[in-house]
Amino acid sequence: MSNDALFDVLAAAYAADGSGMQFWEVARAHRIYGVFEPPFFDYLDQRQKAAGAEGDAEQKELAFKMMCRLANPLLRQPAPFE
Repeated sequence: MSNDALFDVLAAAYAADGSGMQFWEVARAHRIYGVFEPPFFDYLDQRQKAAGAEGDAEQKELAFKMMCRLANPLLRQPAPFE
């Protein structure tokens, strides 16, 4: 799965509910695609920079918030049943 596709899936989950539970579930389900790995964080950083250069504050903020949530050590840990 491409980084753009991962971003779109995570963005939809981020917008789905205010609790963040949907985002958590989707991120964990996509663990095999590297959402918690440095290359995806680099991709999010590049999206932030590109959005900032284009003046798209909403996309810049979304990429930053995703990066913050994905960096949460509790979210990164595999569940006992995984």
